[in-house]
Amino acid sequence: PEAAKAAGLEPHLEMKDSGVEWLGPVPKAWKVIPLKWRARCSSGDGIATEDVELNERTDSNIPVIGGNGLMGYAAGSNIDHQVLVIGRVGALCGNVHIVNPPAWITDNALVLRPKSGVFDNRYLAHVIRFRNLNDIAAKTAQPLITGTQVRDQRVPCPSMQEQIAM
Repeated sequence: PEAAKAAGLEPHLEMKDSGVEWLGPVPKAWKVIPLKWRARCSSGDGIATEDVELNERTDSNIPVIGGNGLMGYAAGSNIDHQVLVIGRVGALCGNVHIVNPPAWITDNALVLRPKSGVFDNRYLAHVIRFRNLNDIAAKTAQPLITGTQVRDQRVPCPSMQEQIAM
């Protein structure tokens, strides 16, 4: 209630069951929707090892982002606006990063692109981290999360004002 008041929001909202086990109750006015209704999710792109420098240089100064974050630097970018990057493979799959352009997102990561005006990226990153996508990863020798699994996740969708205030 105190955080809601500080953000200029109603502090005592009527709640409803979200219908999502990991989420629990949400304010009655909120929608709970599958990400696939309001976001695109795809794998990043492959990049040759020799095209990645461990240290930033004048000709290779664009961050290369893999499933666990910064891997090095390259000369090119494959994103043109802020995106969410989710680790796709390995023990730490499900990690979530907010990445600003220019950057190169590798094929060891998923790129989540919410529709403009529907989700604040900081809010959505928080929700996805809370969801702990590693819980739904295939538990094989090499844990794996697919774009379909991410897109099928149901998430709360409050107003943009509420998202930004959180």
